[in-house]
Amino acid sequence: MKMIKPIVLLPVLLLVAACGGAGAMSADSGSARGASPARSGPANGYAAVTGTAAEPAHGRPAALQRAVISHGSLEMTSRDVARTRDDVLRLLARWGGQVANEESGSDAHGRMTSVSLVLRVPSADFETAMADLAKVAHTVHQEISSQDVTTQVIDVTARLRAKEDSIRRIEQLLGHAKSLGQIIAIETDLGNRQAELDSLKRQHAWLADQTSLSTVDVSISRTVPPVHHKHHARAGLLAGLSAGWTALGAVAIGVLTVVGAVLPFALVVAVLGFPAWLVWRRRRSHHISAGAADAG
Repeated sequence: MKMIKPIVLLPVLLLVAACGGAGAMSADSGSARGASPARSGPANGYAAVTGTAAEPAHGRPAALQRAVISHGSLEMTSRDVARTRDDVLRLLARWGGQVANEESGSDAHGRMTSVSLVLRVPSADFETAMADLAKVAHTVHQEISSQDVTTQVIDVTARLRAKEDSIRRIEQLLGHAKSLGQIIAIETDLGNRQAELDSLKRQHAWLADQTSLSTVDVSISRTVPPVHHKHHARAGLLAGLSAGWTALGAVAIGVLTVVGAVLPFALVVAVLGFPAWLVWRRRRSHHISAGAADAG
């Protein structure tokens, strides 16, 4: 074997080194172009959990934010239900919320007596909204509940991405199918996976809606003022006659009540006592007749 001289290898080594350096520079420049400056966090915890937010600088993973579904309810009373409702809607507009449902009732004069509102408030303003709404009118009952769905969000997001990847692979297989049997089998599998994907998308959308907007139920009812009855003292003949007639009626009712209570006993005594009285009378008459005969 012939020995290759170093002077022949030197140009080759320089060429390889130049190519390697150019590749490294290209990779570095590509990384620099691909990297974006650090951006602020996501608008809500759902975006951070689903991974839609950009990764922070220095390759450190972003802190996992909790995905929470918050629900609140308020029962209030007010003398002017319509005005209290308007105050609630003004607060809702300040937070950028919306009314999901509204039911109201009115009296015979058309005045609002009660109203029930279902409000959707941005989750970031939920605690502030509950505190401010409680000050609008007299709050009778207040309740707050929260449900942590972080694990559910992560699970649904992962399953959604996996299902989308599997559908893309199935579609690629369908493009390479050569027989009718293969086409039918692949399309059946593709239809099942598409149905599962649609279900996951609905769950994903529902979680996104519930974690980005909190629900607040507000119930407002009208306060009924107490009725004060005024008693006017009356005097004179008519007042005395009215009082006497009322007293007479009361006495008559009392007497009739006593008679009604005694009457059942009187009937029993009459039924049992009348035959006994007849027997006694007959015996007395017999004794009188017998005594008169002996005397004669």
